[in-house]
Amino acid sequence: MKTQNLTRAHVGINFGNLVIAFITGGLFIHVFIMLLDYYLMAWPLYLNLRENFMGGIFSAPMLPMMATYGLFSVATYFLWKKMKKAALLAREQEIQNEKVNSVLKSMQTMTGMLAEHIAIQNSQILNWIALQKAQGRTVSEKVQQPSEKIAATLQSLSEVAFVFPYAENPPKKVRDIESLLKGKLFQIERYRDMLKETVHPQKVIQR
Repeated sequence: MKTQNLTRAHVGINFGNLVIAFITGGLFIHVFIMLLDYYLMAWPLYLNLRENFMGGIFSAPMLPMMATYGLFSVATYFLWKKMKKAALLAREQEIQNEKVNSVLKSMQTMTGMLAEHIAIQNSQILNWIALQKAQGRTVSEKVQQPSEKIAATLQSLSEVAFVFPYAENPPKKVRDIESLLKGKLFQIERYRDMLKETVHPQKVIQR
C-alpha cells in the first residue's frame, strides 16, 4: 500500500512538472515570438491566407515562428537519437547481465557437482598424503602434485562461481569470468613451478 502511494505521488509530481513546463515554456516562447514580430513589422500587416496562402505563411512575421518550429524539430531529433542510443545500451547491458547470470548459474551447478563427486575423494587422498608424511614416509610427487592441483582448481572455481559475483566489482561480461578463471589457473601453475624450483633447484637448472 505504501509503495502504491509513493508511486502515485511520483506520477503526480511528474505530471505537475510537465504541466508547469508546458505553460511556462509556451508563454515564454509565445511572448518571445511576438516580440520578434513586433520589431520585424514596420507597418500593419493583414494576412489573407485564402487569397495568398504561400505568401502569407512565408511572410516576415512568420519567420520567427518557422525558426522556432525548426529549432524544436532539431532538438526533438537529437533527443530521440539519445533516447534510442540509451535504450540500445540498456538492452545490450541487460543481455550481457542475462548471459553472465546464466554462465554463473551453470558454473555454480557444475562446481557443486564437482565438489560432491571429486572433492571428497581428493580430500581422502590429501589426508593419506599428510598421514604418510607424518609417519616419515616419502610420498611420490606423481600422487601429491595432481591431488594438490585438483584441490586448488576446485577452490579457484568455487571462488569464481560463488565469491566474485557478490564482490564489489562483479564480472559484467562472460569474458570477465573467463579472465578470472584463467588468472586463477595461471596462479596455480605459477605456484607449482615455484615449489618445484624450491624443492629441486638443481634439476630446474639442468633442464
